[in-house]
Amino acid sequence: MQSARRYFGSASEIRKELLPQIQATNKKERAAEARNKLRRKHRKEFSSKLRTYSRELPEFAREVEQYADDLDIGSEAQISQAQSTIEQFRERLMDFKLPGAPKNLGSLEDNYLEYRETMRAVQAAMASLNEHIDLQVERIIPAEPRDLLEKQLARNAAQIHRRIQGWTKSIDALQKAEFARIRELVGERNKIFHAEATPLLHRFETGELGYAEISKLMDLLKQRLDEENSDLFIPYIGALESLQESIDLEHLATFGMEELSDLRSELERLNSLAQLGIAVEIVGHELQSYDDILGSGLRRLPDEVRGSKAYNDIEFAYEGLTDQLRFLSPLRLAGQKIQRWITGTEIADYVSEFFRPILAKNRISFASSDAFRKIRVFDQQSRLYPVFINLVNNSIYWLGVSDIENRRILIDVVGSEVVVSDNGPGIDPEDLNSLFTLFFTKKIRGGRGVGLYLSRANLAAGSHKIRYEPDSSDLPLSGANFVITFRGAEFDGE
Repeated sequence: MQSARRYFGSASEIRKELLPQIQATNKKERAAEARNKLRRKHRKEFSSKLRTYSRELPEFAREVEQYADDLDIGSEAQISQAQSTIEQFRERLMDFKLPGAPKNLGSLEDNYLEYRETMRAVQAAMASLNEHIDLQVERIIPAEPRDLLEKQLARNAAQIHRRIQGWTKSIDALQKAEFARIRELVGERNKIFHAEATPLLHRFETGELGYAEISKLMDLLKQRLDEENSDLFIPYIGALESLQESIDLEHLATFGMEELSDLRSELERLNSLAQLGIAVEIVGHELQSYDDILGSGLRRLPDEVRGSKAYNDIEFAYEGLTDQLRFLSPLRLAGQKIQRWITGTEIADYVSEFFRPILAKNRISFASSDAFRKIRVFDQQSRLYPVFINLVNNSIYWLGVSDIENRRILIDVVGSEVVVSDNGPGIDPEDLNSLFTLFFTKKIRGGRGVGLYLSRANLAAGSHKIRYEPDSSDLPLSGANFVITFRGAEFDGE
C-alpha cells in the first residue's frame, strides 16, 4: 500500500508529472471512440436503408412508369386527380431519401450506384408527368382554375402536417427516453461520491491513515468525480443549447469526421509524396549528369535515323520524362525544350497508333474530326501528347468495363474548343468537384488518380485550360466530355 501511494497514488511525483499527459490521451481516445461510434452508426443506418430502398424503390419506379403510361386526362376533375396522385408520389419519394453516403462504400458501391440510377429515373418520370399535366391544363382550360389551386393548397398543407406529425412523434419518444436516461444517470452519479468516500472514513477510524491523508484523498476523489461529471454533463448542456439555436449537430459532426478522414488520407499521401520526392531528388541528381550525354547522343545520330518515327518517339519520351521530373522536383535539367506548331493530325495519329492494340482488343472505335485535324497549337510536343493519352486512356477504361455496344471515342471541335468525347457511362455528378484532384480515382484496378491532375497541370503550363462538361446535349457523344481551351490555337490549319 505504501508503494502504491508512493508510485501511483497521491504521494507520487511521477503521477503528478504524467497525469496531465494521461488525461489528454484519454480525452483524445474518447473523441476517437465517439467518432468511430458515430461513423459506425451512420454506416449501419446507411447500409440498412440502402438494402431496404434497393428492394422497394424499383417497384415504386415501375408504379410511376405504369401510371404515366396509363394517364389520360380529359376533364378538369381528372386534372385534379392527376395532381393529387403525383403529389402522393412525391411524398412517397421523400421517404426513399438516403443519408449522406460514407466516403468508402466498399461492398455497398454497386447497390448505391443502382439506387442513384433508379432515383434519377423516378425523378425524370415525375418531371415528365408534371410537364404532361401542365400541357393538359393549357389544352383543357379549366373553368374554375382557382378551385384547382385551392384543392392543391389543401392537399399540400395536409401532406406537410402529416410529415410534421410523424417527426413530432419521433421527437416526443426520443425526448421521453432521453429524459428517463438522464434522470437515471444523475441518480447514479450522485451516489458514486458517497460510495467511494465512506470507506475512507473507515480507514481513518482503524488508524490506517491520518486526518490529513484522508482529507487529501477525499479532495482528490471529489476532484476526479467532478471532472468526470463535467465531461458528461457540460457537453450535453452545450448540445442542448446548440439545438436551441437550430445548429445541426449531426451535420457538423459528420462533416468534421469526413474532413478529418480526408485530411488523414491527404497526410498519408503527402508522406508518400515526400518519400517519392527524396527518390526523385536522388534520381534527378544522377539524371542531371546523364541528360547532356543523352541529348548529345541523340543529336549525333545520322540524319536518316533522326528523321525516322522511332527517333521521334524516343525524343518525345525523353522530353516527356525530363518535363515530369521538373514538375515533381525543383531540378534544372539541361537542354532547351523546343516549342513548335503542333497539328491535330499529329496528335490524332499518334494517339491512334499508341492505343491501336488496346482499342482493337476492347472493340472501341477511335476517330478524330476534320475540324480537329486542321487545328494548330503552338506548344511543346511533350506537354500536349500526354494530355490526350490520359484522356483517351480513361475513356478506354470506362468503355472497357461497361456493357455498351458500338463503343466510340471521338476528338472533335465545338466552337473554339477541343472536345475529347466518348459514349461511355460518363462521370458521376457527385465526383465532379474531385475530378482533377491529385490521387482521386474511381478505377477498380490500375488507377492512381494522377492522370487528370497532370493533364490540367501540363495544359496550365502553356496557359491552356481543361474542364469536364456534364451536359452532353450539344457535344459530340453522350458519355464523358472533356473540353480543352487552347490559347492562341488556329483552327483553319493554315
